[in-house]
Amino acid sequence: MHTFGMPGAVDVVFLGHGWQVLAFRGCLPPARWLPAPRATQAALLLAAGRCTLTGLEPGMTLYQDAAARLTLPFATTLLRRNVDAAKSEP
Repeated sequence: MHTFGMPGAVDVVFLGHGWQVLAFRGCLPPARWLPAPRATQAALLLAAGRCTLTGLEPGMTLYQDAAARLTLPFATTLLRRNVDAAKSEP
């Protein structure tokens, strides 16, 4: 993964199979190179600081939120955290 040609810093999220968060790096400056974890299937680039604001953690699973996309048609992709049902039960 590299940020050559980027106008500013970005957060990089490395996603594995099924959009599982493998790792992330916050505020990666322009013109930098960062090796991806071995099982990486895709990299998600976010505005700098978004990983911290959204509370992303390795092991989380992201999914496209189709309902929110209908409400906000200007958004290309909206992601939300998958809530594990077992964790939400008392």
